[in-house]
Amino acid sequence: MKFKIPYINPIVFEIILKYIYTGEVDITGQSRLIVFELLVASDELLLEELFEHVRDYLIEKQAIWIQENFVLVLRTVFKLASYKKLQNYCIETICADPQPFFTSKNFLSLNKVSLYNLLRRNDLQIDEIDIWDCLIKWGIGQTPGFGIRNSDRTMWNKKSYEALKKTLNHFIPLIRFVEISSNDYFDKVRPYKAIIPDRIYEEIEEFYFKDTRNMKINRVVNSSYAIYDHSGMNGINFGGGDLVLENDYLTLSRSGNYENLRKNRFEFLDDSYKNQYGVEEIEAFSVVKI
Repeated sequence: MKFKIPYINPIVFEIILKYIYTGEVDITGQSRLIVFELLVASDELLLEELFEHVRDYLIEKQAIWIQENFVLVLRTVFKLASYKKLQNYCIETICADPQPFFTSKNFLSLNKVSLYNLLRRNDLQIDEIDIWDCLIKWGIGQTPGFGIRNSDRTMWNKKSYEALKKTLNHFIPLIRFVEISSNDYFDKVRPYKAIIPDRIYEEIEEFYFKDTRNMKINRVVNSSYAIYDHSGMNGINFGGGDLVLENDYLTLSRSGNYENLRKNRFEFLDDSYKNQYGVEEIEAFSVVKI
């Protein structure tokens, strides 16, 4: 039987060997990158106690380094369930003050999984138009043949918009367009009409051009005031989980399990659901703070 051993930095390997033979580990004098590599190596080698020790050390003692290297850390923590605590720490830290990260150069190199998990949150403390601006810049940087030098739309053709639309296909539905002012919509969103799916764009047009702007759907500012707060995700919960509206997904409980009624805002997960509930059939409640 052959075992495939991952590449491990010699310094990290020496620390691991000492830990295996003595049960002790001292990482206070090591560089933070070495400590992070030790975290990854201990996970790959199934050294659970060492992994937990290093993880907690990074969160408790090296918070600034994590914040300066969110892209590197997020790329790693979304790979496996074992990184859940560090993943939550990163996401919650960004959500509390996302502006520095979203507007940094590092944001443009964020991978798709990390970005999706950020944008699907309801508690990002940042204006929606700023999210849109950052998403467009990220999309341009991620689209083959584009790059920052090709950010001038006057030089684009139909294929340029099609390429950008393909890059941002999964992210556009996560934007809360109703939170964007009519001026920002006209100046910053409308020029990108070609990358927005037709049905979403029709909804946006209806919102801005009909008398529906009294509607307001906000991200949760303080999760402690959310009607429903589970695993960091905020949404609306009726009947103790019987009906949940969360992140643009309508879910209902059957036999104690949550099941998606819709795969996304337009597509049903299963054709059989079409005859059960529609948004129009669900009563709306006005919730006030007493």
